[in-house]
Amino acid sequence: MPRVSIDYLSPHDYRVLTDLNECMLQAAEQQDFKQYSKLNIDFHMYMYERCPLPELVTMIREQWRKWSVTKDVFFTAPERMEESYQEHKQIIELARSHNYEGLESFIRMHKANAARRMVAQLSKEKDGSRSAEEAKGIAQRMVSGCAGSD
Repeated sequence: MPRVSIDYLSPHDYRVLTDLNECMLQAAEQQDFKQYSKLNIDFHMYMYERCPLPELVTMIREQWRKWSVTKDVFFTAPERMEESYQEHKQIIELARSHNYEGLESFIRMHKANAARRMVAQLSKEKDGSRSAEEAKGIAQRMVSGCAGSD
């Protein structure tokens, strides 16, 4: 989806994305997981909403709601906030340079990084309430089911 949106991002849009990302850094520094998660969704949706295909944007919005487990990654693995912030900087640069293939590949890696971090953290749960297989299932749903999640 970001690949489709690149051609519709203006200089103003890049400033908005950069500002959102900087707000995410502040939330990370304050360990405000809820705010970071909200800003993360805002960051990705802002990019998607530049796409001139409203039906596609609606479908993506529904996927984010359906796979809301992705919001838990920052609560589960707080160190992911700094990593995500750095990856967002790269996403902005790849989009700005109209590197379609690079952006598409990087966003897949971005989602996989979040999934791996969450699996690693969930697999370490002390109370045994979640098996490694359950954690892997959550990660697979994150990577395959939610466009552009962290």
